[in-house]
Amino acid sequence: MRAIFATKQARKALENYLSQRNEESIYLFTSLSGNSLGNALSKNAIEELVKKYAKKAGIQKRVTPHTLRHSFATSLIKKGADIRAVQTLLGHSSITTTQIYTHIDDKHLKRVHDLLEENETE
Repeated sequence: MRAIFATKQARKALENYLSQRNEESIYLFTSLSGNSLGNALSKNAIEELVKKYAKKAGIQKRVTPHTLRHSFATSLIKKGADIRAVQTLLGHSSITTTQIYTHIDDKHLKRVHDLLEENETE
């Protein structure tokens, strides 16, 4: 059994979503269309939802579920999360995959380097 972690805000949103849902399903997010009502969303349906809400949010770049996953991982690394923790959250068996997946930009590397220099002068 895997541990499930969520922020308080995410947990509250999920509880609200589940309390309003009419159908019983083992899937968290389900199809609302005719023949597939209550079934898992298809890959294409998820991609279309991400695209729809990115457009609604005013994002003009191409956004995919992978973009969200990549942004999530990169944001955690930039905020100082341990790469092993990010590896676990992403479900990667190899740390190498996580390192490739979560590129770190030059500005972030400079900030980390500056922190090291601050410690040397103290």
